Amino acid sequence: MLTTFTAFLIGLAAYLIVDVVASHLSGETGFSFPAAALLVGFLCAITAHFLHPLAAVAVFALVTLVRANEVWQDRKNRDHNRRPPPSP
Repeated sequence: MLTTFTAFLIGLAAYLIVDVVASHLSGETGFSFPAAALLVGFLCAITAHFLHPLAAVAVFALVTLVRANEVWQDRKNRDHNRRPPPSP
């Protein structure tokens, strides 16, 4: 039970850190508590309890990769929109 609770807290805290960093890199100025952090913490706890404690690391790694891809796409779109239109 302690492993499950620990995995929940680590997943929750780690996702909050990833979300704050990703929000900063995306240029967001405000911050609100992301509900996804609770979901990630819950998924880490479930995988730690039913599969193996290291399976929670795999869940967190997948979520981090998805969030990093969102930041990359956001920056790519923002850079593309900054370019001046081609002259005729």
